[in-house]
Amino acid sequence: MSKVQVADLSAYSVMDASPECVKIINSQGTVEYINRAGLDLIEVPTVDIVVGASVFDFIPLEYQDSWKSNHAVVCSGKPMVWQYEVVGQKGTRRYLETYATPLVLSTGECVQFALTKDITQYKIAERSAKEKEAKLELISEQRFKTLANTIPNMAWMAHANGDVYWYNDRWMEYSGLTMEEMTGWGWSKLHHPDHIDRLTEFVKEAWLKNEPFEVTHPMRGKDGLYKWFLSRATPILDKQGNILEWIGTLTDIDEQKNSAELLEQQVKIRTSELDESNKSLQKSNEQLAQFAHVASHDLKEPLRKVRLYLSRINDELGTNANDNVPAYLSKIEEATLRMTNLIEGILRLSTVNNEEHSKSQVNLNKTLEGVLADLEMVILQKQAMVVIKNELPTIEGSATLFHQLLYNLIGNALKFSKNGNSPAIEISSSVMEIAEVDEQHLLAGHAYIRLCFKDNGIGFDQKYADKIFENYTRLHKTSEYEGTGLGLALCKRIVERHHGKITAESRLGEGALFTVMLPVAFES
Repeated sequence: MSKVQVADLSAYSVMDASPECVKIINSQGTVEYINRAGLDLIEVPTVDIVVGASVFDFIPLEYQDSWKSNHAVVCSGKPMVWQYEVVGQKGTRRYLETYATPLVLSTGECVQFALTKDITQYKIAERSAKEKEAKLELISEQRFKTLANTIPNMAWMAHANGDVYWYNDRWMEYSGLTMEEMTGWGWSKLHHPDHIDRLTEFVKEAWLKNEPFEVTHPMRGKDGLYKWFLSRATPILDKQGNILEWIGTLTDIDEQKNSAELLEQQVKIRTSELDESNKSLQKSNEQLAQFAHVASHDLKEPLRKVRLYLSRINDELGTNANDNVPAYLSKIEEATLRMTNLIEGILRLSTVNNEEHSKSQVNLNKTLEGVLADLEMVILQKQAMVVIKNELPTIEGSATLFHQLLYNLIGNALKFSKNGNSPAIEISSSVMEIAEVDEQHLLAGHAYIRLCFKDNGIGFDQKYADKIFENYTRLHKTSEYEGTGLGLALCKRIVERHHGKITAESRLGEGALFTVMLPVAFES
């Protein structure tokens, strides 16, 4: 599995920088990905040793059956949380807690994506609490200290009031101080002066609560250098819920902390760059929109004069013109009209994304009434029949753009009708199922409606179903059917601006079906 298959590069960097183990296990139990923190848990130096290996190489036999069962549930599509042990290459056993969720790859395979925490100290505390509650003396304090000395973390034990009375060997090795120097609140000697007040206030409050806590902070080693640690503590309670003592650990997160800070700086820089790019793009769009309006006016003005003078020439010539002149004048008039329509079409297309359109609740029934009123003369001339099968819904969006959308779709059905046949247009709506929304790759978690526009026109070859939504696409000569080739491109722009989708189905000579999928509501 490549990095790109796992996620984009930014997500991959975040997972690598995580102080907790992040891993991906396929349905057969093979490790597909694991981050640095995960390698540390199983004491493996490089990722190539683990990726491609079975996860059960690191899980003790007594935990394998339950792990397989939980893994199967996750790969069937259900998140799971469970605990188990692993044994590192150096023989160190750790208790882990996995928060696993299903992840469906582009291939359709469902794998386990998991965040796994080292809960060894919690398990140690839990075991100690049970022993105290049951007054079992199977494991003495000295044996517990010996166990704590075997774990890779620094560990400590404190009375209920927070006075620390014991540290493990790892702590002494790092600090270079003696047990006598560290007793009570001696740990404060090692903390950075910029953080000591914050930590002191934090732990004073934490000692009064009978619940686990964690905090990050820098701490000085015997070499005089500071490193970042994640401190976790768990209270040992009696049957009444009173604190008996505390057990805590410190995990070295210096590398992850520095990586996270570097990543955060890079994100801030990149965000700033993107903001500047967006501002520049917005300014460019505004300039283009202004240019489109100016260019539209400047281009149409000469055309209006050409048409005006053509009309005057026609009037002047009257019946004195020879047979060819009226035909020539008619062709010039048609050409200028097509150019005018093309300019207006380009202007409408350019303003769909560049102009702000107010968003409101739009009753599509009223929108349809307005469109049919605008097309009334064409409908009468062609003796067309428009059938509205059911009431259209009210959805969120731009009333202006929805009017243009319906106008172009119905106008197209009227335009591309068969010679000698009255156009028949059928309009219907329905609510889309959640599965359909997912299949069409629409906005997840949003309700969608479907609008269908079916006609009995000339149709088209299905191989052009995508191409007809491109700018300036025409499947027929202008002498056969007038138009600019921008109408359906405008429809696609409008639908996509509303986070929707438009498709077309047809057979040559058998009419066409245009389907529009739009959300009932969406975030701008």
